[in-house]
Order: sequence, then structure tokens, then C-alpha cells
Amino acid sequence: MIMGFVRRAAFAFLLMAAGPAHACLVCIPLPERTLADHVLDAAVVALARQDPDDPFRYAVTEYLKGDAVGAAGDIPFLVDSTTRRRMATDAEVFTILSRELPESEWALHATGGAPMVSVIRKIAARSDDWLADAGNEERFAFFAALHDSPDPGIRSLALAEISGARYGLIRTLAPKLSRAEVVRILRDPTMFEWAPIHILLLGLSDDPADRAFVRSAFEAAGRSRAATSLGAWTTAYLEVDGAAALDRIRAAYIEDQARPEAQMIEIVRSLSTFSAVAEPALHDDIMEHLGMLASAWPGIAAEAARELSLAGDWSLAPLFEDLLATGAISAPEHEFAVTLHVALARDAGALSTRQEPGSGFLELRPSDGLSARQ
Repeated sequence: MIMGFVRRAAFAFLLMAAGPAHACLVCIPLPERTLADHVLDAAVVALARQDPDDPFRYAVTEYLKGDAVGAAGDIPFLVDSTTRRRMATDAEVFTILSRELPESEWALHATGGAPMVSVIRKIAARSDDWLADAGNEERFAFFAALHDSPDPGIRSLALAEISGARYGLIRTLAPKLSRAEVVRILRDPTMFEWAPIHILLLGLSDDPADRAFVRSAFEAAGRSRAATSLGAWTTAYLEVDGAAALDRIRAAYIEDQARPEAQMIEIVRSLSTFSAVAEPALHDDIMEHLGMLASAWPGIAAEAARELSLAGDWSLAPLFEDLLATGAISAPEHEFAVTLHVALARDAGALSTRQEPGSGFLELRPSDGLSARQ
């Protein structure tokens, strides 16, 4: 039994490595660690400007966390020409640096003016409270209030933090970005990674014109075989029209097996994301639709299993168990995800076990990959 637990834990770790367990599933991951993460986790956080004796090198002007004790030597980074010009014209421009451990080498993160420095001060001051609760809603609220900051650095930091939150928190945000600003981001190919969070925020708007735009954009996204941002547009559409949107998704995707798999995976991610916040009746309908997809597409069944495992939703575990028992899922990589989901569902008490006592664990066989011991 202990070995069974260890194996499940190991496999769960490998699965969850694909993304944070509570993060928004349709947000393209931005930096794995945000600037806020670095500030919170570091033993030393400092502000620096040009060294008075050498304008091409940095010197610490203030420690926001920690101190100079145990320092790993001089700051090794040169002050580039752009930063030198900024500092020459604004005495409140600082570069933010950190050391993960007191003896670690310096890491350089960003350069900002008074508004950015003020935000970093507040983050550093909240380190103990925020580290005590990784899912702290206060942390989310702090950055949610900054998502429309006129300072580009602060806005990017806030949106990166928001993107890493679970969708249940994201939808509590009152969006302040205009549709014109969202469209500007969507049209800029260099801002591709920022598109999903802007789409989700647009879906939370109460403006009828914004809601009409979401409906139109959902239809347009479906005409692209690349499935770019389709998951985010589908989630925004579900936010706008609920059950009516689900009916449209069923007609356009679930009943159309000629759709590219890339599109279907985005639909599964969206349905899995929205199911966590849907009213009970709509949640049940979403699970029915996911079940239809899982039964028809073995690859989609694996994707659904992965997403629902991340969401901690075991509603389809009996179906997945039956698909495994009938051999409907044969590819090892697909069997892996579905078998793991079933095992995790049993551990959560959401699925009765069919095995003999002591045999309810995953078994990795060199010859045929991952399978369920029966």
C-alpha cells in the first residue's frame, strides 16, 4: 500500500509538472516565476543605481529585504545605456535585484520608476503573510487592482500574477481595460502570450458591445485550424452566454468529429476550466459534453483526464474507468493520463475500488508502459 501511494504521488508529480494545479487552464503560462515570486522568495531584495565612482556599474542604495551580510560580492551587471539615460533624468529610477540565499549571486530583474518601486516595496513588506498562504486571495486582490496600471511594468507584473491564478479568482475581477486596449494586444504578434488573459477579462465585461464582440470572436477563432486562443475565447463565450454558449459549442465542435484535434483540445480545456465555476446544472451539462468527447476521441479522453485531474473534478472517473476496462484507450500516453485520473479519484474517495485489497495502484511495466493492475 505504501509503494502504491509513492507511485501515485510520483506519477501525479509528473502530471502536475505541466502546470500549477490551481492555475487557469486556458491561460498560456507566462513566466513560471513572476517578479513578485522572486521578491517574495528571495533572502535579499535591493534597489540599485549607478555607482558614484563608476557609472557603468551598480551599487546598492537600499535593502528592501535582508542586508549586505553574506553578500556574494559586487553586482556583476553593467548599467546599460538606456538605464543610464533613465537614471540621469530621474532620481527615482532604480534597478531591482535579489539574492535567493544570502550567499547567492545577484539576479537582476527590472528597472522602474517611483510607481514600480512602490509596488515592490509593498510586495517585500507582505512577504511573510503571502508566503504563509500560497493561494492568498489578498495577493490576488492586490494585483487585480493594478491590472490597468498606466505603468507598463506594473501592468505586466499584475497580469502575469492574474494569469497564474485559478479561474474562480480571475472571474471575481472587475475588468477596467477597454475593448480597444484588448484588441490592440490581440493584433500585436509580439504580445501573443498576453492574449488569453485579456480575452478572459473581456468575457467578464458587462458591456453589451463587449459581449457581442466575444460571440463574434468565438466564431472567428473556430475558423482557424491553428486553434490560437480558442480555449480562452470559448471560456469567455461561456461566461457571456452560459447554457446557450454550451449548446453552440456542442453543435460546432462536439457533434463535428471532423474538427482538428488541436481545436478539440482547446475546447476540452475551456470546458474543464469553466466547469469549476459553473452552476450545478450547467456543470452537469458540461460533464455530459466532456463525456461525449471522451467516448468518441481517445486522445481527447486523455486531455480531459489531465485537465480534470488538475481541477480536482472526479465527475467522469466512472466513465474513464469503463473506457480503460473496455480497451477503448490503447495508446500508452493516453492510458497514462486516464489511469492516473482514475487512481487519484479513488484516493479522493470519489470512486469505489474494483481491485483486491492491496492491489489498487498504478503499475509501470517496461514492455507496455503504464497500465492499471486488475
